Amino acid sequence: VPPAEVDCWDREEWSVFREAARRHSQRGWPASDVQLEAMSRSLVDKWRWVVCKEDCQTTNHLSWFFVEDWGARCNSSANFDRYLVTHYFRNRGLEYVQRPPSDYCHFGFITALVLTAHFEYPNSVAQAGRLLFLAYVLLGDFLTFDWLYSSSWPVDSLM
Repeated sequence: VPPAEVDCWDREEWSVFREAARRHSQRGWPASDVQLEAMSRSLVDKWRWVVCKEDCQTTNHLSWFFVEDWGARCNSSANFDRYLVTHYFRNRGLEYVQRPPSDYCHFGFITALVLTAHFEYPNSVAQAGRLLFLAYVLLGDFLTFDWLYSSSWPVDSLM
């Protein structure tokens, strides 16, 4: 069983969504699933702020809360501070805020972005592309946070 930090099995909202997304994947990613689309869009609306301070029109709008949340979960690692806090915060002249872990689920949110893009694609290729860009940002520079293969989330970085 993957750790709770990866699969978020300790958070009901994310567990329910993960199982719905897995069932959707097992059905071959059908173009329509009204309930899953609503769940995905709701999660994107609720958690988009972890990666975007504003409307995400430019990379200047990106937010690094998700890195701070990983820091709350990996606070005993000297390497997290040495490499990731330095890369994402010190090198960019940004303040790193130590905080307790939130109810945010990193790979669940990536999955929500990918599914929302999947459902949005027939309406707006541009909007779907923007959602996929945010999912890519969440994988981290140099794919630092790409542990999707170690999880039971039904998306991966090569989709």
